[in-house]
Amino acid sequence: MVDLAKLAESLSESITKFLAEMHSRHESSESERDSRLAGRLDSLRRLDLKHDELLWRTVLAEDRASFLEEIFEQQESIVQMLVKIWKFRLEITEARSKSEGMLEGHDTQKTIQAKKGARGKIAKDPKQTEKAFVYGCWQNWRNNPGSYKGKAAFARDMLDKCQHLESQKKIEDWCREWERNAIT
Repeated sequence: MVDLAKLAESLSESITKFLAEMHSRHESSESERDSRLAGRLDSLRRLDLKHDELLWRTVLAEDRASFLEEIFEQQESIVQMLVKIWKFRLEITEARSKSEGMLEGHDTQKTIQAKKGARGKIAKDPKQTEKAFVYGCWQNWRNNPGSYKGKAAFARDMLDKCQHLESQKKIEDWCREWERNAIT
């Protein structure tokens, strides 16, 4: 299993080191940029150019190009750090999934056992056997609607035929449920 504390500490050290490097680069690049700018200005002035503005723009363009190169390098470092962070997050997610999976496995086993027990109980229940009989009679009634006036008459007849069923309303509820399921 992944040691999350060590991984987090390693990532924290890498980020701190990266930020310190970026800060020192920025400070040194500013002084280097100023000296390069002054040197380029002097070299261009020695060429005796009369257009100071053109000269200034050229120097600025060169300076911006080098600055953009530095930014690009820094962006590469940032992308590498982001990749490390995403790998870290992925490892955390995987570790969490494994631990949850272990817990769910235990719950799943309990659910399976409960369902088996319920099926066994239902299979032995005489009311369930009679419900299946009533369902068969209901299907016959649907094919021959003249047999009963309505659900109430059908339910009363089923109460007479089944010794374990006690509620006419319950049989009528079953009929409504079966009708809804037959429509869909």
